[in-house]
Amino acid sequence: MEDKLEKYEYRGYEGRENILEPSTAILAFGQICEGWGLDDEDAATLLGLENSNGYKLIKSRIDLYRDYRLDISERVKTVFNITLNLYRKFGEDKNGKNWLRIKMGDLGGKSPLEYMLNGSMRDLFIVESLSESI
Repeated sequence: MEDKLEKYEYRGYEGRENILEPSTAILAFGQICEGWGLDDEDAATLLGLENSNGYKLIKSRIDLYRDYRLDISERVKTVFNITLNLYRKFGEDKNGKNWLRIKMGDLGGKSPLEYMLNGSMRDLFIVESLSESI
C-alpha cells in the first residue's frame, strides 16, 4: 500500500480522487497565494508557520515539506477547497477574489481573507464552509 503521507490527496472538480506530490502541492499553494495577492508572510500564516522564513525554506527545499506535512497538508487542502469552491461559483471571474475581501457579519466584520489570516486551522475550516455555501 502506498504511503498516503508521501502524496497529497484532494477532491477534484468532478469529485474524483486526485493525488498531488508534495512539491506540486506547495507550488500550487504558492500560485494560489500569489493570485490572492498574498505575500510570503501571509502564506506562512495560512500554513501555520511562525514567519515567512519557514515558508521560503519549504518553497526552496521541497524535501523539507515532509517535516511539516501533516498540518501543512490539511491547510493546503483547505486552501485548495476554498479555491475550487470559488472557481465553481465564479469561474475565472475576479468576483472570486473579491469575495475573499468582502467584510462579513458571520466573520465578526472581517473579510474571509482577514479571517483566514488569523492563522488557526479552525478559521480556515470556517471560511471553507462559507465558500461551500455561496
